[in-house]
Amino acid sequence: MIGTHANLFLRGRISVTLIGAAFVAALLPFAGMVMSWTLILLMLLWLLDSNFTAKLNLLYTNKWYWLFVMMYALVAIGWFYSDNADEASFKTLQKVVLLLLPLCFATAPLYHHRVMLLNIFLWSLTAACLVLEIRSGRAFFRSNDITHFFYDRFSYFLHPSYLAVLLSIGLVAALLSVLNAKKRLQDRIVSLSMALFFSLCVLQSSSRAGQLGLAVVWFVVGIAFLRSNKFLSWFTRVAVAAIPIITLLLSFYFSKQTRLATIRYAQQMESASPSQAESGQVRLLIWKESAGLIAAQPIFGYGTGDVSAALDQRYQASGMDNALSKHLNAHNQYLQAWLAHGVLGLLLLLILLGLGVLKSIRHKDYLALGFFLIVAFNFLFESMLERREGLFAFAFFSGLFLSSLIKGHEKSSSTKPS
Repeated sequence: MIGTHANLFLRGRISVTLIGAAFVAALLPFAGMVMSWTLILLMLLWLLDSNFTAKLNLLYTNKWYWLFVMMYALVAIGWFYSDNADEASFKTLQKVVLLLLPLCFATAPLYHHRVMLLNIFLWSLTAACLVLEIRSGRAFFRSNDITHFFYDRFSYFLHPSYLAVLLSIGLVAALLSVLNAKKRLQDRIVSLSMALFFSLCVLQSSSRAGQLGLAVVWFVVGIAFLRSNKFLSWFTRVAVAAIPIITLLLSFYFSKQTRLATIRYAQQMESASPSQAESGQVRLLIWKESAGLIAAQPIFGYGTGDVSAALDQRYQASGMDNALSKHLNAHNQYLQAWLAHGVLGLLLLLILLGLGVLKSIRHKDYLALGFFLIVAFNFLFESMLERREGLFAFAFFSGLFLSSLIKGHEKSSSTKPS
């Protein structure tokens, strides 16, 4: 139970930590090395909120945080039995964000400011995408090369797959605001404009997982819209139903343009070869090699620092020269967790995601539900927790949503950003 000190903390000691959290929310779409400095700033501000008794009381009630503690404990333990000490040290330091960022949400009532933090993220994401469009437009007018609007030539700040994840989260938030009848008309129009803009940028990112998720989101929202507006004309119903179909058709077109920007020669290939293959086919080969490694050491895994070396050995044996030269990870977070930390690493990840999904359904928090489902789906195609931008996005939103869900603040949680 939160005591007297915690109540004082709730009323008067949050502003400094909130500033740090706002910086993180604003910089997520830009990522890069600046995120590490932002985390340092956040922790310094968190220390300035020096009512540690209140923080401990809040930490006691936020038991979800111990899942992050256990996940990081596996990373630290894996460091001890890794042969590659340098790689293990780097991974252990890189993943400290899984320990520190959720700690801020577990020990400070930032969930009271959830709407504000989400709005900061939405407007920052919009600004980042506008910068990307302007940058691509300038490059196009100089070179007359349309591929500047696609994939990594478009997504300058983040890897395209990670940009698509952030855009998908923003899309769900914007569409929920559109469906909120309590919002003013002008706010709903702004949210709809954001949703359409984010959808375009997902297509330009050329992330296949993002594009599939985009069609699913529009389909689900279309169903919800039709169910809540039973007296619409047939023309409106057909128009709403057509959006997911149009989205899929556009996805095929944008995917085709992507290959011109990244792996031009792969468009002419009819089958995957071990040394040269299109990205989707490479994933299948990588998953096969990852499964072979897991079968050899399923209980404890290979340790924090030795997964890359183990995969490289398999790539070399299978003649996967491209994967070997790039030292590609498992491109699946579930397989990656199992490879590094054994079956316990996989179970902790599944428990964390399952907790988020179940609590979101229980409290009818559709934005939180959207986030956990988006992440769970993208984990199938990317090892998101192996890159800085994935770590920060996962730790930030998981901490924000779980803190509001577990604390049972249904009123705060059900409020959608505009």
